[in-house]
Amino acid sequence: MISEDRTEKLPRGHRTIKHWSPSNIELLWECPRKYEYTIVQERDAPTNASLAFGLFLHGCFKRFFNQRETKKGPKIGYKDRQAFVGQGAQLWRQILEGQCGPRGFGTPPVKMRWLYLGQEAALWNRLFVILSVFWEDNQDYLKDKFLFPMVEKRLTAKLPSFRFGEYEIIGHVDRIQPVAGGKEIWDYKTGQNLPSGEYLKQHQAMAFYEFLFWQNFGHWPLAVKLYYPHYGLAKGLIRVPLPPDHREERIEQLVVWLDEATRSVLEVMEPQALGESRPSRFLYPLSPGRFIKQPGDPKCWLCDFHK
Repeated sequence: MISEDRTEKLPRGHRTIKHWSPSNIELLWECPRKYEYTIVQERDAPTNASLAFGLFLHGCFKRFFNQRETKKGPKIGYKDRQAFVGQGAQLWRQILEGQCGPRGFGTPPVKMRWLYLGQEAALWNRLFVILSVFWEDNQDYLKDKFLFPMVEKRLTAKLPSFRFGEYEIIGHVDRIQPVAGGKEIWDYKTGQNLPSGEYLKQHQAMAFYEFLFWQNFGHWPLAVKLYYPHYGLAKGLIRVPLPPDHREERIEQLVVWLDEATRSVLEVMEPQALGESRPSRFLYPLSPGRFIKQPGDPKCWLCDFHK
C-alpha cells in the first residue's frame, strides 16, 4: 500500500497516464509526436501497408486456432493448407479493395499507404509463404489437446509506484504456448528481418508481458519467445534473454519506465499535477509542437502521419 502523501496527484480520469500498455509506452519512446497524434488526439491517418499486413496476418494466426462455424457444425482448424491460405488470400483481397479492414471480415476499411513501388506484389508473395509455413508448422499444436495454445489473450495487472500511485498495465499476448513443464509466451513478428542480439536485449515489451503473465497465472513463463513465421519454427522461434534471477530488477525497471513515461506526458498535458505553472490546457489547447518529434529518425518516412 502506497501512502497518500508520497503519491503525486494525477488529473482525474486521465486515461492516457493511468493505463499503459507495452505498445503505448513503446510508441512514446519511439516518437512523442506520433504518440500525441495516435493516443492523445486520436487522429485518423492512412495506414501504411506493412502495418496493415501485420494486423491481417495476426488475425489469420488467431483464426487458425479458433473454433468456427461450418455447414457440419463447429470446427477447429482447416481442411488443408489450400483452404487456410485461400481464405487468407480472399480476406487480403477484400482489404485491398476497401471492403473490410485488416483486422478481419466486417471490420471498418482503412486507407492504405504504400511505401515503395512493387510493395503490393511483395506482400502477396509473403502472404503465400507465411501462411503456408504457418499451416505446416502448427499442425501438431492444433491436433494435440495438451499443446493447444491460448491466442490473443488479454492480460491486466496493477503495478504500484511511489511517485504516481498505481498503474494498470494492459497487454494482449499473441500466444501462450503449453510446453513440457509449463507455458511460454510467443510474440508473433511478421517482418522478414530476424532480430539481432542487441535488439533482443533491448526489447522492453517482453518484460511487460512476462510480468503480466506472472500476475495473471501466479507463476512465471518458462520462456518468452519471438516467433517469425516467415522462417518457420526451426529458425524463426527465438528466445528473448530474460534471466530468472533478474526478475525483481526487471519489475523495478518497469516502474522506472512507467514513471518516466507518465511524467513526460504530464509535463505537456497537465504540468499542474507536477506542481508546475502553465495556463489551462482548455484555454491553450495542445499544439503539435508540445510533443517533440523524434529528431532525425530515419523511420519517419514509415510513419502513418508522414507527409
